[in-house]
Amino acid sequence: MERLPAGERSDTWRTYGEQKHHVHRSHAFTTLGDTRRAFESQQRALELSAPTSSMPRTLLNLDATACPHHDGDTEQACRRAVAALTSLPDGYRTGLVRRLSVSTSVGAAVLVCSGSTGIRS
Repeated sequence: MERLPAGERSDTWRTYGEQKHHVHRSHAFTTLGDTRRAFESQQRALELSAPTSSMPRTLLNLDATACPHHDGDTEQACRRAVAALTSLPDGYRTGLVRRLSVSTSVGAAVLVCSGSTGIRS
């Protein structure tokens, strides 16, 4: 990735740059339960993401909520997942974000906690 020009490492959907690479790595490592490497990719992707880049930041935040569960702290994962989802505008709580939040290893905890949070399918 270091061989890419700086403009292709940043937050863009026109290329498969470093930022997008780390968003995908984060999800892959999170799914595999490799929380150390997931966290590293989450941090790098956030460094490369614009503050206004809502979708990549949301996806990274959802991956980050699953890591405590993988590490044995499902209660913390649930709290983080509910906080992540309820901090989003209603329009972001559906579709891909909703599917990912319930398909992760934290999905069951999110569903249990979501009854009082306004998270709907």
